[in-house]
Amino acid sequence: MMEEFVVKCRTIVFDLPEGQHRESVVGFSLKNSLVSFIAEFPSGISQRTMSCRIKLTKDGFLTVVSIYKPTMSHFDEAVGQFYDDLVQLLRKVPISNKLVILGDFNARVGNDYISWQT
Repeated sequence: MMEEFVVKCRTIVFDLPEGQHRESVVGFSLKNSLVSFIAEFPSGISQRTMSCRIKLTKDGFLTVVSIYKPTMSHFDEAVGQFYDDLVQLLRKVPISNKLVILGDFNARVGNDYISWQT
């Protein structure tokens, strides 16, 4: 039997100003007890890449990166821009930080599974 439980959390998403075209959104849901450990408020380079730096110890940090790669239906320029943004974000992560990258690098939409075979 599954047991349901509620975790109080804070959700932070990268969003665009109203009126701008939104295609995807990345973000974080952090348990409220972890919010006080955020060393730098989560920031995004684009609507597909976002990072959050969390204090682990006195001198130790964890950088978590949330990503959403463009789907197969996007042009190569969009995919190239995604990787450029990701590299730009990763270059800002101090070498001493622990690093976790979460997200979807092989997004597929629809049921045309034949085109997925790459």
